[in-house]
Amino acid sequence: MVSIILFFIWFIFFSIPKEPFNVPYSKVMYSQDGYLLNAKVAKDQQWRFPMGASLSPKFEKCILTFEDKGFYHHIGISPTGVGRAIVQNIRHHKIVSGGSTITMQTVRLMKQNPARTWHEKILEMILAMRIELRYSKKEILTMYAMHAPFGNNVVGIEAASWRYFGKKTTDLSWAENALLAVLPNAPGLLYPGKNHDRLLQKRNRLLAQLLKEKIIDANTYNLSIAESIPDKPLPLPDLAWHYFASTGSDKNINYSSIQFRIQEQCLRIVKNYAAKNQDNQIQSIAVIVSDIHSGKILAYIGNTPKQWNPQTNFVDCADAARSSGSVLKPLLYYEAMKEGLISPGSKLFDIPVSYNHFAPQNYARSYEGLVSAENALAKSLNIPMVGLLNEYGLQKFHIDLKHLGFRHLNRNSSNYGLSLILGSGEITLKELNLVYNNWARHLLLKDDINYNKACIYEAMEAMTQVNRPDENGNWKAFINTQKIAWKTGTSFGNRDAWSVGISSDYVVTVWVGNADGSGRPNLTGIGYAAPVLFDIYNTLPKSYKWFPKPVTGYENIAVCKASGFKAGDYCTDAQTISLPKTCIQMPVCPFHHLLTVNQEETYRVNASVYDWRKIKQKSYFILPPVVVNYYKAWNPDFKMPPPWHPDIKEAAQHLKIIFPDKSTLLCFGENTAMTVNFKAMAEAKNTILYWHVDNNYIGSTTNIHELQYNLPIGKHILSIIDENGNEQQTTFNIAKTQ
Repeated sequence: MVSIILFFIWFIFFSIPKEPFNVPYSKVMYSQDGYLLNAKVAKDQQWRFPMGASLSPKFEKCILTFEDKGFYHHIGISPTGVGRAIVQNIRHHKIVSGGSTITMQTVRLMKQNPARTWHEKILEMILAMRIELRYSKKEILTMYAMHAPFGNNVVGIEAASWRYFGKKTTDLSWAENALLAVLPNAPGLLYPGKNHDRLLQKRNRLLAQLLKEKIIDANTYNLSIAESIPDKPLPLPDLAWHYFASTGSDKNINYSSIQFRIQEQCLRIVKNYAAKNQDNQIQSIAVIVSDIHSGKILAYIGNTPKQWNPQTNFVDCADAARSSGSVLKPLLYYEAMKEGLISPGSKLFDIPVSYNHFAPQNYARSYEGLVSAENALAKSLNIPMVGLLNEYGLQKFHIDLKHLGFRHLNRNSSNYGLSLILGSGEITLKELNLVYNNWARHLLLKDDINYNKACIYEAMEAMTQVNRPDENGNWKAFINTQKIAWKTGTSFGNRDAWSVGISSDYVVTVWVGNADGSGRPNLTGIGYAAPVLFDIYNTLPKSYKWFPKPVTGYENIAVCKASGFKAGDYCTDAQTISLPKTCIQMPVCPFHHLLTVNQEETYRVNASVYDWRKIKQKSYFILPPVVVNYYKAWNPDFKMPPPWHPDIKEAAQHLKIIFPDKSTLLCFGENTAMTVNFKAMAEAKNTILYWHVDNNYIGSTTNIHELQYNLPIGKHILSIIDENGNEQQTTFNIAKTQ
């Protein structure tokens, strides 16, 4: 009696472990639509995928027809099957048939296929009944299918489906399901690539049985037996290896946000350009595509495949910090507009300039004198954007970028300097995609206090103006009927080529270069990254909608048509336009001034040389002389204000350089340079002075005319010019103490 009680205690509580299968599993990652992206072999070198979704109805019909027709009607053992097996085994004087149900076979798999003995067979039957009490029929069938051997080192229906047919189980045909159903019966003898004819016959016999039992019709049967069987296992998909590795998940089964078709198309495009780039020894390409509505990543390619990049293909370039080039310019444009410094039409200086020996250059090495902020962004002009950063504040913009999500900008802002807007800071492609995705997505949110939607919208409108400094005009090939806001960037030394694009549905970011950081001739964002970007957009589902213009956040503001700033009293051609509300804080137009001229408007005069009753007052658009030289080349209709009357000699005397007032300045210690504190005086109130050292523009001052600049030992020329063209100049020498 005690033995019986102990047996039942064991039978109920201890016969089946909580985890029925103590085996290692492969680590796998699927796309959001259920396709396998990547897999890593299990620790025992078996392709054994973890248990996932339920079995497909087709495979269930096939496996039950072949292995256990009475599966849903027995309690784990089949008396008929066991009786038939006993007769066969006695007749052959050895075990040739086990009469096993699928439940019994599941027990054998749980126990990792022990030797076939009468004792084991009895234990199998006992445990099979116990399993039937704990699990549902569906669960038992799934456990069997996920752990059955399918030949070679392939274990389970899921791994077999991808290993032999390269598709998920729900996409398998009747013929493919039938083939997989017969494999566990003799996996060591029969698997694709071995005993081809016997395997084909076995599959066809099962298909005939399915036809006989009216599970499939004659047409399906005829089509199925015509299908060939695979000759050998296929390599498992390797579509998103870097993303797979970057997840850092300990789970065996991972469902990603990646869309299989988009990932596959992006990889195809990357392979195509990787082959083309070999001629210029450019090996790496990284791509991220994200959905604006959800913010999720739809495609992630960290590097080109090994075929084109054998040395560094393991590096995830999408998550590697690289010089940003010019891809941060739209963010500065947005922040400056939000701060009320500019409107899209505000004119910025585009002239040779130096900031303590940092002298930015435009890509085309040309200057327009004066350019609207919108065009400066559209043309990716460096000089106006550096000037805008200087006005907005380097430290403030550095903080803005970190708040937006650029976590690698961890040095002090002074370490980056004003070249931060040109690429002195490092970012990752992953960060870039996330920041612009968040940026665009805020346009779709109803309530958002953290972002100014009107300023975002205007910045993106400027980014849609396809006008890039490409001498060959190759950018015209990128014109697409779909509206896309985009920006390119190239780092110093041609080490990194960037491109970011925003459509109404997707953000696409591309990086091209070499993982080891080596630069290559002509490696630019426009030449290498932009073509990849637009090829990807051409494969994505197209939407011809655009972001809705924000209903609120705009106000009608009177602006000067010539300068783009708020219209002042002397602006002769003002217009009222709808601008972001923050533009109310813009400065008043600094270029229109009221001058006194003679009747013919040929000279500027005063009462000392001209009849005061005939003096006219007229507004003129006045630019600093250094700006005029470049501005007139782009605007031939521009007219300079009239010169001073020849009899007026004292105009230039209204300006005076106060310091340096000595011919020589002494530099002490071991220093080879010193900071000079320039000082000047202008008699007229609110006069703007433009400062130049050695013919380089270094800044402007109003009212308090003091400016610091660091200069090396040697001779130098200091010039100051007011907005009327009056100039004072002095020379001085910096010498080292003896």
